[in-house]
Amino acid sequence: MAGYELIQTDDGLARLVSRLRDARVKRLAIDVEGENNLHRYGIHVALIQLFDGVRGYIVDPLSLKEPQGLKALLQDVPWELVWFDAGNDLLSFQHALGIKPAPILDLAVAARLLGKSGGLQALTGQGGSARAKDKFQRANWLRRPLSPALLEYAISDVMHLFSLSDSLLKELQDKGLMEVFLVKNRETQNAERVWDPYSNYTRIPGFNRL
Repeated sequence: MAGYELIQTDDGLARLVSRLRDARVKRLAIDVEGENNLHRYGIHVALIQLFDGVRGYIVDPLSLKEPQGLKALLQDVPWELVWFDAGNDLLSFQHALGIKPAPILDLAVAARLLGKSGGLQALTGQGGSARAKDKFQRANWLRRPLSPALLEYAISDVMHLFSLSDSLLKELQDKGLMEVFLVKNRETQNAERVWDPYSNYTRIPGFNRL
């Protein structure tokens, strides 16, 4: 696995954006860890994982003094944000931070159009048990500091997105489905998303004691 850099300051975020622009990066793989009423009420962006094809980056939005600096990384940027199943993440960004990431390339849209089922791990053939994955997914990503094991898990999925993207886009092209995909992908990017504060409220800690 390629190494990664943990970014926890506004200056570090600004340097990352400058580095990506100077390198004229054309695509940036992205994954997000968030919170939706599991450990704390509300919807939150807890961690942002990135891969530029050479190196991984983990941006900690909770440690930034000016989270709006993330717009330079994610909103109307010169690189395509390669995502898998972006819907909930886009909702989190819009509701929690007022950021609308674009342009995106949602590989889940491509997979569904090709009739492929399963999540990212199934499509990329990653190992690991479902129980272990569930443990990480249910971790409290808002707690700091995050353990090395959680950070390693967080960066792992994003490292596979470029190879999956190349495979899916080639298959779409071969089957004459590229134009259909581009329309559906654009709809995913531009869809209006509103957070329902009552959604998943039964997951709030202590709900059963209310």
